[in-house]
Amino acid sequence: MGTMLLAWNNLVPGSVLSAGSAEPSLPPQNLQTDHGSADAGWQTAAGVVTASAGAWVEVDLGSIRPVSVLAIAHTNLSVGSGKATVRWTIRTAQSGTVVYDSGTVDAGIVAGIGQSIRVIPNAPVTGRIVRLEINDAGNPDAFINIGQMFIGDAWMPAFNFSYESTMSRDESAIEIRSRAGLLFPRIDWTARVWNVVQKTVRRSEMGTLLDLDMVARRRGNVLFIPDRTSTDMNRFAVLGTLKPTQIGYGAQSGAFRTWGFTITERL
Repeated sequence: MGTMLLAWNNLVPGSVLSAGSAEPSLPPQNLQTDHGSADAGWQTAAGVVTASAGAWVEVDLGSIRPVSVLAIAHTNLSVGSGKATVRWTIRTAQSGTVVYDSGTVDAGIVAGIGQSIRVIPNAPVTGRIVRLEINDAGNPDAFINIGQMFIGDAWMPAFNFSYESTMSRDESAIEIRSRAGLLFPRIDWTARVWNVVQKTVRRSEMGTLLDLDMVARRRGNVLFIPDRTSTDMNRFAVLGTLKPTQIGYGAQSGAFRTWGFTITERL
């Protein structure tokens, strides 16, 4: 099992975005918010489902920045292997050197989750222009809709989380039972949740941990990847709000700290 990654400095909100196609009310600039609703994302015009037709978005970071992870979430891309593909490239300038090219790869969309995440090998790479090209010719909606985008560097702690960590779902639901005991549930929403226990954090990592703690307490989005080497990353990673625990001294040593968090998928 690979070590987890945590990323919280999303470069998209402070960047300049452009796209090959967009509905007037759903421009790529909508990706600069924290919310993941399809009604507040980027959407191509009807019939535009390939990169050659305009299903691409380009992000100018403004300057050379380090990038380790690339993610889109709450998409309408086709579910299943071999249906939707993505290609991420990073260049040093508009006509500059390509420092990363994922190639055309399977988006790997999981039903009910709709996200596609790339961890850059030997990261980070440094670049300025990030481009995402999408091809989903069989999309049943006949357009592309992306609710969230995350581009940024990531922290890989020296020690992984404890096996006491758990994953589940949270939900808002009303349950009504008839006089005969029949159950009539109304599910308003469900969100994926991880409860993570980390028993060993090096003292040298405290500055990074406190930076994350500050962003988390302001309810900024955090990307949690439980296993950076997993082939099933799109199923288990969560982009959402993180509630940290207090930082402790469980190792009975000034050289190490203990910490944990609950991260809930942002809808």
